[in-house]
Amino acid sequence: MLVKLLVDAKRLKLLRYSDPVLGPRKLPNFENVNDDKLLIEASDTFRVDTDSQVVTLQSDRDCSIAIGSQLVYVISS
Repeated sequence: MLVKLLVDAKRLKLLRYSDPVLGPRKLPNFENVNDDKLLIEASDTFRVDTDSQVVTLQSDRDCSIAIGSQLVYVISS
């Protein structure tokens, strides 16, 4: 029987690239994984437009940000 370890949601951080086009194409800095990335807050909302295949992030400050095609997640210890 395969058992998966469930992660405490408080330890999970979602990050988006500050530059959604160039960000995922650059080599990551393994000494600082948060470099060139911005934290996605718990109050932010994802908006998916299936017609144009674009995902945006709606922040609580009422601004809409295109996030590109990739996100980063980090599980803190």
